[in-house]
Amino acid sequence: MKVLTDRRQVAEALNFGKYPVLWFDMDARKGSKAIVMSRKGLRLRCELYNGYETDSDGVYYLLQGATVMSANHGLYDYLEDVEYANAPVIKNNATVVIVEFSRNTNTMRVILQNAGKVSPDYSTVARFN
Repeated sequence: MKVLTDRRQVAEALNFGKYPVLWFDMDARKGSKAIVMSRKGLRLRCELYNGYETDSDGVYYLLQGATVMSANHGLYDYLEDVEYANAPVIKNNATVVIVEFSRNTNTMRVILQNAGKVSPDYSTVARFN
């Protein structure tokens, strides 16, 4: 984990498309959506969470939701597709930027982290270190 503090480093990390950018709202305890690409080309829909072992322990991870099969593709399926339409794609050992912010305290941290090994076999698909 590397916390970026220099304005130029932050601008380069966020603006030039070199790294996938994820965000986490500390007030709402909610993170951004992401698509994870497994080694077999499988694409998984995930959401960013904080607190792998204990709540707010600073460890970020991507968690995939449950899959429900239905006979038809309805409105809510399309709305979920829209949520993931522009989500960043995370691959094995990818370096990502996580923007951690709080509107209540008016603070923000920009963190550069490694995704490590992506494992589609578990609900926790990737853990950032």
